[in-house]
Amino acid sequence: MWKNLTTRSKPLQPFELEALTGRTALIAGATSGAGLQLAKILAAPCARLIITARDPQRGQQAVEDILKSLPNDTSKKPQIDVWPLEMESFQSIRDFTERLLLLPSLDIAVLNAGVWHLRFARSVDSFETHLQVNYLASCALSLSLLTVLGRGRSSPNSHPGRLLNVTSEGHSLEETPTGKTASEILDSFDNPDALSCYQRYRKSKLLSMIWTHELASSIDSAALGVEIASFTPGATQTQILRDLGAGPIVRTVMGFFCQSAEEGAWTYVRALNTEEYHGRYFFRESAYRPTDCVTAEKYKLFRQDLVQKTVAILRSHNSIPSEIYEKLGISPDGGFPK
Repeated sequence: MWKNLTTRSKPLQPFELEALTGRTALIAGATSGAGLQLAKILAAPCARLIITARDPQRGQQAVEDILKSLPNDTSKKPQIDVWPLEMESFQSIRDFTERLLLLPSLDIAVLNAGVWHLRFARSVDSFETHLQVNYLASCALSLSLLTVLGRGRSSPNSHPGRLLNVTSEGHSLEETPTGKTASEILDSFDNPDALSCYQRYRKSKLLSMIWTHELASSIDSAALGVEIASFTPGATQTQILRDLGAGPIVRTVMGFFCQSAEEGAWTYVRALNTEEYHGRYFFRESAYRPTDCVTAEKYKLFRQDLVQKTVAILRSHNSIPSEIYEKLGISPDGGFPK
């Protein structure tokens, strides 16, 4: 909290954004809040920007807002596309992935879409919504993106593609899964009385942190030409406050403690611009150590079990084309490559 009160992220200088010039970037969750502000920042240097939207009208409104935000001296406007994506639907994820696989190149992908609801609810696929949106959908998308990021690189020495998975510092407040299996943790979401809304949110983000760490540890980053990292901007004014039912007075008070959406967006850019990137967890503008169960050796078997159970769910719901598993060397039992 003190860090949020005493520091605010500042815009980078134009020369610091040169590495983004001419790139193609994708942001899942960019119609409001920090995601929209990030899109506005990336639109200036990037040649193409793809944003996802559940609602096509909101997506088009976001495009208009992004174009209006471009500096007057922008010589060439980027191509901005809105792709439909409903994270609560595996069919929507499958449709999105099949379109994604047709891209000739992709340099940056930010998985920013997420939910935090007060009341228990299920997705169209009958999973609890925090589990599906914040975890399962992001897992499916991350696997798909690994096969596309880095396409079009002119040489092995050119910039690798970068995947940034947006999580939450709240993951560190969630209790470790000592003595519990991955199935028990996943099944706990299915019981409306087992977890509070805060626990559902934090636990879904913790699982996402574990998945991202295991995925980053399993790939040959240099050979694949892709780097993966987890990130949280810290307390930021976003649509989630409204989703949680916060009134105007509460939002005003929280505004004192939280950075603005634009300030939060600059922390994304700083993370994406960091030289030592792969496998790291960024909290705001610095690399941090996540909670123990994400990296500690004593939780290794739990993490492997979680990966296997998760891949089994993704396979059973046909969430992504089967050839993606083959390309990434994921075994039939769901294990990541060693």
